[in-house]
Amino acid sequence: MSDTTNTESPTSAPQPPTPKPKVAMGKPVMSSYPAQPGSILDTTPEPQPFITSDARTAAGELELLGGYIREDKETGEQTRFNIAVMREMSGHEEDLMANTKMEFARRLNIILGNCLERLGDGKGNYITEKSELSRAVTKLTSADQTQMILFLRIISTEEGVSFRFKANCPQCGVEFFKNVNLGELKKRPMVNPMERLYDVSLDNGKNVRCKIMSIEDEVITEKARQSGQNILSAGLLARVREIDGQPAGFGEVKELRMRDRNRLRSEFERREGGVETSTPHICTACNTQFEVDIDITQRGFFFPSETSNA
Repeated sequence: MSDTTNTESPTSAPQPPTPKPKVAMGKPVMSSYPAQPGSILDTTPEPQPFITSDARTAAGELELLGGYIREDKETGEQTRFNIAVMREMSGHEEDLMANTKMEFARRLNIILGNCLERLGDGKGNYITEKSELSRAVTKLTSADQTQMILFLRIISTEEGVSFRFKANCPQCGVEFFKNVNLGELKKRPMVNPMERLYDVSLDNGKNVRCKIMSIEDEVITEKARQSGQNILSAGLLARVREIDGQPAGFGEVKELRMRDRNRLRSEFERREGGVETSTPHICTACNTQFEVDIDITQRGFFFPSETSNA
C-alpha cells in the first residue's frame, strides 16, 4: 500500500494563486487621463477592470453605434469619437430626472452631459474638456442616446441589467409583469457610422436630403409628443432637411404622400441603427403573441422600486 502522506515542508508547499476579480462586462479603461483639460493624447496601456463581479467602480466604457464626428477646421479631416466613458448617476442627476417642470429632452441632455467623463476614438485619444463634451452630447445620434440611457441605468442601479416593468395585453387587457435583461437587447449597426447627411430619391422623382437623427433633434419630437399634434410628421421633420433643394418644414413634410413617408422611414431605420427596445411576449390569459415595448423614458426605468413591487 503506497504512503500518501505529504512529506514536503509547509514552506515549500505550493501556494494557491491570488484570485483576480472577473470583468463582468465592458472593456478596460485606460488609467492615464490627459494632463490638461481639453487635450487629446495617447494614454499609457495600463488596463484596469471598471466593473467586476466583486465590486463596482464609478465609471464604465461604452462603444456607441454612431458617436461624435469632430472635424479639423484647418484640414477638414474628420475623427469619430465613439468610446464613451461614463460615471454612474448621483443625487444631482436623480433630482434632475424627477424634475417634471423641465422638458424631458432637456433634462436628459443635461444628465448625459454630466455623466459623460470623456469620449475616445478607440486609439487612445480622448476628449475631456467639459464644454466640448456638452456640445458633443447633442450631436450624438438618437441610437447613441438610447445606448447611453440603458448603460446609465445598468451602472447606476442595484438591479443592473435586470428590469421588471408592468404592461398590458393588447388583446384582452390583462396586466402583467415582464422581466428583461437590458444587456441582451439586440443592436442594429449603422450602415456608415461616418455618415450624417444622405439623399433619398422618391418614386415621384423628388430628392430628399436627410440627416441622421441626433439628440438635439429630439426636441422636435418631444414638443410634438407633449402637444399631441403632428407626432408622426415630427419624426420625419427631425430628419428631413431639404426636399428638391428647398428647406423642409411641417407643411412640406405633410404634403408628402404616405408611400413616400413610409419609404423615408424605412431608410431612416436602415441607416441609423439602434437598439431593439421591444421583447416578445405570450399572454398567459388569452395566448396572444405580441411585442412589448420597453419604455426607457418612464420614471420607473431609473426608479425601479416603483415598478418592481407586485
